[in-house]
Amino acid sequence: MPSKYTTEEIKQIAVPIAQRYGVAKLALFGFYARGEQRDGSDIDFVADKGDLPGLRAFCESALAAE
Repeated sequence: MPSKYTTEEIKQIAVPIAQRYGVAKLALFGFYARGEQRDGSDIDFVADKGDLPGLRAFCESALAAE
């Protein structure tokens, strides 16, 4: 996994996953949203509506696989 992503790369990855889980709104916040990311920065989202337990399970399993 790259240490830094562009916001466009984040969008290309996150939007299809959010759509798969019926998320109505997905917002980026934190270092990436402010353009202050650096090596090791995490990517923070807030998700509204949809299958949030399913989305969380997907994220946890994806992170565990790394």
